[in-house]
Amino acid sequence: MLLLLLLLLLLLLLLLLLLLLLLLLLLLLLLLLLLLLPLLLLLLLLLLLLLLLLLLLLLLLLLVLLLLVPPPPPPPPLLLLLLLPLLLLLLPLLLLLLLLLLLLLLLLLLLLLLLLLLLLLLLLLLLLLLLLLLLLLLLLLLLLLLLLLLQLLLLLLLLLLLLLLLLLLLLLLLLLLHHHHHHHHSQ
Repeated sequence: MLLLLLLLLLLLLLLLLLLLLLLLLLLLLLLLLLLLLPLLLLLLLLLLLLLLLLLLLLLLLLLVLLLLVPPPPPPPPLLLLLLLPLLLLLLPLLLLLLLLLLLLLLLLLLLLLLLLLLLLLLLLLLLLLLLLLLLLLLLLLLLLLLLLLLQLLLLLLLLLLLLLLLLLLLLLLLLLLHHHHHHHHSQ
């Protein structure tokens, strides 16, 4: 029975160790993700900034072209008429871009928070597993001690039995000797 218990405990220990390894791998993956996320965020931000810069450059080019082209006789109204629709078109675009940026930032922050929560959960699981491992190790030690004690007890019992046998043999010998001596005298 004790041996069976020991085997079971050893199997449990192995399983727990495997679980610990898996959790550690998961933790490493999560850490990698956490490291990669800021990089992705930066890339997205750079892309959006580039788009904004391109739009601004286009605006500037249009303005320069409009200014460079020799103005026809009624210049101000035409220029204004040309510029107004452009501005009206570009402003919503810029606003949309900014909104997208904000949304992306929020999403990335949420992702980071989720990852951090996952990390915390994994760490808690790891701690629990470690505690379980320690408990199992203690149980194993106790069982081993029990086995050792049982062996010692068995040895002691054997020794006691041997001593009893020896005592019995001595008593028998003494009785025999006594009887023999008595018999000799009577003759």
